[in-house]
Amino acid sequence: MNEEKRDVLFRVAIENDYAEQLVPTYYVKSGSMTDPITVLSGTKLVQPLEKDKVRMFVGNEIYGSTTTVEDIERLSIVVQINEDNSLTITPYGSMEVEMLDNVNGYNRYVPDLVQGTSKQRVFYLNYRFRLKQSNGTYSGWREVEERLIRVEDN
Repeated sequence: MNEEKRDVLFRVAIENDYAEQLVPTYYVKSGSMTDPITVLSGTKLVQPLEKDKVRMFVGNEIYGSTTTVEDIERLSIVVQINEDNSLTITPYGSMEVEMLDNVNGYNRYVPDLVQGTSKQRVFYLNYRFRLKQSNGTYSGWREVEERLIRVEDN
């Protein structure tokens, strides 16, 4: 054995039915957020955590090349997909999150929504959050109604 080449670098990539790490998983988002009223649009990166859990940023927050571990801790929620496809939304880190039921049929996952001739995987989210500020207090509550449709490679 060559002593200079005895170490192996091994990358572990996590995936579940909702997202994967090796090839980033994006969902097209649409919806709205309050205080101030904001339209949600664009794409959202969704990361797998466990068999039935994913992590994502709240609202229109964007994960990019300058995103830090502190940003992830401060701006992320965890979405757990229950056996009946209902969802449980909790904070990933320091923010506060509460689930809402303002929109009938939200806080659920639909794995096979038929749209035209295709099936889509869709998250319907309704929650509110407030962020922890640097002085230890919290911002005001912002309510989110959001639909996420998985971007699929065909």
